[in-house]
Amino acid sequence: MLLTLLFSCSTPTPTPPLTTDFSITTYESPELGDAFGFAVAAGEHVLVGAPEGDLGRVYTLQKETVELIFEEDAFGAAGHAVAYGPDGEVLIGAPLAENGLGSVYRDGGVLREGLGALGARIQPTTSGTVLSESQGFWVNDERTELPHRFSSVALWNDTWTVGMAYAEDALWTPGDTIARNHLDDLAGYSICSANFDEDPEAELAVGAPGSGLVYLLNPGDTLATAQTIGPGSGRFGHALACRDNLLLVGAPTYGENLSGAVWCFRGPMPTWKLNGPLHVGRHWQQTGFSVTVSEKMMAVGSPGSAAVRGEVTTWTR
Repeated sequence: MLLTLLFSCSTPTPTPPLTTDFSITTYESPELGDAFGFAVAAGEHVLVGAPEGDLGRVYTLQKETVELIFEEDAFGAAGHAVAYGPDGEVLIGAPLAENGLGSVYRDGGVLREGLGALGARIQPTTSGTVLSESQGFWVNDERTELPHRFSSVALWNDTWTVGMAYAEDALWTPGDTIARNHLDDLAGYSICSANFDEDPEAELAVGAPGSGLVYLLNPGDTLATAQTIGPGSGRFGHALACRDNLLLVGAPTYGENLSGAVWCFRGPMPTWKLNGPLHVGRHWQQTGFSVTVSEKMMAVGSPGSAAVRGEVTTWTR
């Protein structure tokens, strides 16, 4: 199913994400139960991971169609993570490949085989593409060992910052850690960094879906001193995507029957308020499980369930 609407920001919305007219398009999975929308990435086209079918698959969203571009040979959850590399190459994580050691594919070929769950997350940054493993991460050909299984990573003001949702500390940087604010808040499950205000330094958004909050850290902040935003429920902060003066937040269990929702905050961070969500899913869609944003578009993944097809909704300038 393909649904296209033209939408103008002159129409009242809680937090319109762009300042010009943009089109909203919803793409439905070709298959039921494949978790289409589990992962999304913006680039030349939107990449969509569908890791839970009989074989993991990755699609691109064309103007009018959903096009299959990758299918693994044996089940390894390919499409659990997707990204565009620095030269536009398609990167695909398959963390269950090779009996759980994991693999990452580049343009269809094997880029790297792992030591444990390689490719659960793939994060392009200005200093290289980060490939996650169970207790470490690769940047180019260099591996950094971590004290605990990690959940997310970002380059924050030239420092690698790692979110560890299941560890005693929520965040790790080389030589330092930042303690979590509440037990079981899952702070660090997702993180992203951009400049959210008018100062010269970037801020760090830290998702804490166990508490339904996102922490907004300036350099030197702890989670106890940081600004927070969120409804306190719905796994708000499960997925984050950002660029300067814009933060997209997914809450895949918000509402009744795992409908899910996504919020968009834009403009200077001190002006952000928790208004209504930008987009709310239907029952069992888990809207906001994944999010991505670029200069000209946004996309939100809704992987659905065994009885509800996954969807991806895009906002394109």
